[in-house]
Amino acid sequence: MGLPQSKNKAIELWNKAVELGSVGAHDHLAHAYHTGDGVARDKEKAIQHWEAAAMKGHEAARYNLGAMEKDKGIKSRAMKPLHMKRAYKHFMIAAKSGFDLSLKQVGEGYKDGYVTKDDYATTLRATKSLMTR
Repeated sequence: MGLPQSKNKAIELWNKAVELGSVGAHDHLAHAYHTGDGVARDKEKAIQHWEAAAMKGHEAARYNLGAMEKDKGIKSRAMKPLHMKRAYKHFMIAAKSGFDLSLKQVGEGYKDGYVTKDDYATTLRATKSLMTR
C-alpha cells in the first residue's frame, strides 16, 4: 500500500501483541527467529514461541514443532526414536485439529513405522469428524 516496511517495527509490534496474548504474533516471531528475518537467528526462541502458540491451539505452530523434531530425528541416529516420537505426536495433534499438512505427515509416519495403526486410524476418524461438521 505504499508504506515503508520495517522488520524492526514488525518485531516490536509482534512482541507487544504477544504480551497482549496474540497467538498469531507468537507464530510470526517464531518464523522470524527460525529464519533470522529481522532478528538474530535463534532456534530456541523459535521453539519457545511455537510452543506458546501450539499450547493455545495454533495448528501451524504445532506442525512446525513436529517438523523441527522430525528434522532432529533425521540428523541424530542416537536420539532418532525420541525425536520421531515427539514429531509424530505433534503431527497427530495438529491433524486432529484439521491441519491437512499434518495429516499427510501422519500417513507418512504410518508407512515408515513411526505411527501405529491405531493412532493413524484415530487421527483419520478425528479429521473425518471435523469434515462432517
